Amino acid sequence: MAKKRTVSSVYRIQPGDCLYAIAQKLLGSGDRYPEIKALNGMSTDILLPGQRIRIPMDNPVEAGSSTVDTK
Repeated sequence: MAKKRTVSSVYRIQPGDCLYAIAQKLLGSGDRYPEIKALNGMSTDILLPGQRIRIPMDNPVEAGSSTVDTK
């Protein structure tokens, strides 16, 4: 069985951003902020303006796949 990898996009932190609000805006639920922390290896909730973080997308793909279904 092939390994699954998480497909992600990149988001640049803006002044006043917090993980909960970013998750609410980009993932549809603020309760999903731990997914952002895990994907970025974060041990704290501190964000700095200009920082770039990866945002998980809901469609994991097979490792080695060259296409992504964007629906």
